[in-house]
Amino acid sequence: MGQRGRRLALMMLDVDYFKSINDRYGHGGGDVAEKQLVTMLTGELRGGDPLERLGGEGLAILLPGVR
Repeated sequence: MGQRGRRLALMMLDVDYFKSINDRYGHGGGDVAEKQLVTMLTGELRGGDPLERLGGEGLAILLPGVR
């Protein structure tokens, strides 16, 4: 359980082929792709659900109150 007895779920995502975007289009192209992905995912999350890049092709989302 999370803070104050609340349940908390952790969702981990692996973005396939993200490295190949950087390799093909450079880091500028990778940044554009990452921003588009974050915008898309953020639009599907509840307000306040943190979305973080873990590095490489990994993302993590914390989901308070989900079990």
